[in-house]
Amino acid sequence: MKKKIYTIIAISFIFSVTSLFAQESKQSTSAKEIFTSFGGTVESKNIIVNGGVGVDFSVFDKIGYYIPLVGISGEYTLQCGPCPLGFGLFVNYTGNNNYSYYTDKNGSSGNRITTNNNNIVTGLLVNYHINLPVEKLDVYIGPRVGATINILSKSDYHKNTLTGQWITDKSLSVEPSLYIGGAVGATWYFTNSIGANVESGYPTLAKVNFNFKF
Repeated sequence: MKKKIYTIIAISFIFSVTSLFAQESKQSTSAKEIFTSFGGTVESKNIIVNGGVGVDFSVFDKIGYYIPLVGISGEYTLQCGPCPLGFGLFVNYTGNNNYSYYTDKNGSSGNRITTNNNNIVTGLLVNYHINLPVEKLDVYIGPRVGATINILSKSDYHKNTLTGQWITDKSLSVEPSLYIGGAVGATWYFTNSIGANVESGYPTLAKVNFNFKF
């Protein structure tokens, strides 16, 4: 329930940011043009690259520390009939550390398991661009599908039942899984090819990017 609330708040924030620029409205944008043309300075057959930092929902887990999400994405825009679309790739990285104490079957306390999670997410994206009647603003929404590679490192610090000495057992595992998500974002173009981008969705909660268009 909390994740849904945070997602709604983040997406609402994006739409609030876009409304700040509403004063620089275009002279005329019909309802049809809103959903059939690109916004801002974006045109068909452009290459758009976004790179920035943010947070995903694991920031709310009970962890020792959190490594902010770092990501880059690229898309190629194409007018497919009436639909202004972008097709591309994305790569994100984030990590966290958590630990827990436990008492073993012999009653020895103070044992600790430390877990380091390094998550690499990569996949395909499709964006549907929306041309709001706001000068220099491009808005988009779309799905993300790919794979999550979770590199899990564990350290078990415990007392050896035979010697009574404290020892550390370490293990390393790689756990791939399917990634399915979505995002809504907005880019404000300062020049014809450089802009600032904000994006939100699930499982990425919020991300702020530099935007370059070629």
